[in-house]
Amino acid sequence: MKRILLTSAAVLCAQSAFGAGLDRSGQSTAALFEDGRHAEFSLGMLNPSVSGNDAVAFGGSPTGSVGQNYTSIGAAYKADFNDDISYALIFDQPYGASVEYGATSILYSGTMAEAKSSAVTALMQYNLDGGVSFYGGIRAQEINAEVTLSGAAYGALSGYTFAAEKDWAYGYVVGAAYERPEIALRVALTYSSEIEHELATVESILPSSTTSVTSPQSVNLDFQTGIAADT
Repeated sequence: MKRILLTSAAVLCAQSAFGAGLDRSGQSTAALFEDGRHAEFSLGMLNPSVSGNDAVAFGGSPTGSVGQNYTSIGAAYKADFNDDISYALIFDQPYGASVEYGATSILYSGTMAEAKSSAVTALMQYNLDGGVSFYGGIRAQEINAEVTLSGAAYGALSGYTFAAEKDWAYGYVVGAAYERPEIALRVALTYSSEIEHELATVESILPSSTTSVTSPQSVNLDFQTGIAADT
């Protein structure tokens, strides 16, 4: 039951507001490559507009905009132990979704799905001669989610609610990079492990239980280079 419902929620999110998936931050490690001591903070406020229509068999009613406003926060701090070893602490909100159908949709009126996450990543980098470096560390990640199924599409299940409480779990990050500062060249390959969560779950029609959720592993390839002198 849990797998089916979570999959349904993810499909709703992907089809409605997040066609590229649930990834919001990109899990960047760019702060690790800044010169000297460095701190940064980012704040994004997004207002997606995604709409459509119910099936023609149900009158083709407009859904209205189902994408909900959300805020994305990020921060990072980087410093050097010495010429060869650096470290960074990075906070981001890697995964998320927020979808809600309004009263105009006959099929899904009142259906909503929301997922939130936060992560803190601690990285250390070892710099070799020739511009090559290796880095790695630990990521602590927290997620929670809630779903309401409502509307004609769900029949007798309309009104079902699902709430998964916050859970912290741990994974790891490893990577390697090549840099040539004189031409602003950097190529970095980063692997992030999957992270398994056990979420305490409360449902409207079933006893309280535990739901297993795994956030995906990822491989990021970052590339930059200068395009002219002094850029």
